[in-house]
Amino acid sequence: MGAANERLVKLDQLKSQFLSFASHQVKTPITVVKGYASLIADGTYGPVSSKIKEVSLKIVGAADRMVSLVNNLLDLRKIEERKMEFKFSKLNLVNLVGAVLSELYTIAQAKNLTLKANLPKEELFVQADEEKLRQVIQNLIDNAIKYTEKGWVEASVQKEKDSVVFSVSDSGMGISQELLPHLFEQWTRDSKAAKEVQGTGLGLYIAKEIVSAHGGEIWAESRGEGAGSTFYVRLTR
Repeated sequence: MGAANERLVKLDQLKSQFLSFASHQVKTPITVVKGYASLIADGTYGPVSSKIKEVSLKIVGAADRMVSLVNNLLDLRKIEERKMEFKFSKLNLVNLVGAVLSELYTIAQAKNLTLKANLPKEELFVQADEEKLRQVIQNLIDNAIKYTEKGWVEASVQKEKDSVVFSVSDSGMGISQELLPHLFEQWTRDSKAAKEVQGTGLGLYIAKEIVSAHGGEIWAESRGEGAGSTFYVRLTR
């Protein structure tokens, strides 16, 4: 029994090492592809037609999502092993949301979606791990873009008495009432959405774990399929 357990531990360690190695080997070339596609779309190598720009922006979006997939797999492993580390500092949530919106603008543009910002002029600070919280915000806005075929996506930051609430709303496909209670569980995906958009069902689970580690709340609201949805993150000020 002891020998069998040792073999299982060894196999688990090898799996972690392989996942880490393979993930980094995949991320590097994808980052290069994304970089060149962005330069082509921006006209760095010379004027390009609208069609080439459109295709280049789609490559950028696909590369971003591949990197996100790799990061999700790595984060899932860290969560399972309780090895996810956090470095908390005073962070201006308004600036962070604005920065993420700027990064995702080209992806929304490639789908002809209107990406809107409803951000206050005042600074709103929270204690957070900037990298991890950026990941949550990026995931939620990117999801809204992915699951919206036409219309708009809007990100907002609002001050409450003792907290700050970030939200992202869209005019997309919405969420069934049956799925809402299970949305933040591992591998959970809407059957209709799974047919139309590639994904793993890990992003929201990881987002929940990160927000929980910040002592915050995350939830979603939707009036049903075809009615759009809104995701919320509340953090203490």
